[in-house]
Amino acid sequence: MKFSTCLAALAVAGASAGPLAFNSTGMKLGTVVSCGGSGDIGSGLVAVLDPPAPCAGQSMTLSLDFTASREVSRGTSIVSGSFSGIKLPSSTNPLCTSEGGKVDCPIAAGANHFDIPSDVPAGTPKGGQLIIQQQWVDADTSETVICVAYLLATC
Repeated sequence: MKFSTCLAALAVAGASAGPLAFNSTGMKLGTVVSCGGSGDIGSGLVAVLDPPAPCAGQSMTLSLDFTASREVSRGTSIVSGSFSGIKLPSSTNPLCTSEGGKVDCPIAAGANHFDIPSDVPAGTPKGGQLIIQQQWVDADTSETVICVAYLLATC
């Protein structure tokens, strides 16, 4: 099930509660934080969400700058989240454009910059908080490349 479909279904059916893989306490609206670890392939992550507080149906761009310790030729993007404390099912998709993803691969060793366009699903219920976590994983080694999380208010 697509992540956006899960958000729309949540307004009607609900889902099981559960924590995300990072501590979201104290997150500020529109702020992007790293949820990765010291063993990740990517380090020195600087991430910006534009606009910082997009509403349902709006487009947004996640800009990512980081240094990769080695080249990554292919991978997956795992997106998970919660809506007002209710955990949503995760979605796993190809990372690289050559496989239908949004990232030009290979990800080079050294400095990298990516602009990842996305849309806040139009069916997102208003008046809640949407926390999104996105983890990039190397398909060959299962190592985390980077992990980011951000908080959106639904308007």
